[in-house]
Amino acid sequence: MEAETKKQLVKMDYIPFPNPDICIQEEPHGSVVLVSFDSGHAIALNSVGRFIWQAADGDSTVAEIIELIRTNYEDVPDSVSDDVLEMVLILKLNGYFGEEIV
Repeated sequence: MEAETKKQLVKMDYIPFPNPDICIQEEPHGSVVLVSFDSGHAIALNSVGRFIWQAADGDSTVAEIIELIRTNYEDVPDSVSDDVLEMVLILKLNGYFGEEIV
């Protein structure tokens, strides 16, 4: 998928929220595995990915989630915005985030 198309799908004002049909397996070392029974896919998230998943509460925008990361972690790289947008896009495209029906 081209970068421009990605930018159209997930922007800083996008408000992600978890798909209620996702099964969550918490791992003892801080990671989490998300399983989509709709698609049959699973994805493992490290502790930062888990933080993003938990912050995606349906109230916080991507920009607010990025700010939370900067507040809660030390030595956050300049690429954090692009990294979070990419992760949110992957989760959205694979059905881990719900879609608002208007």
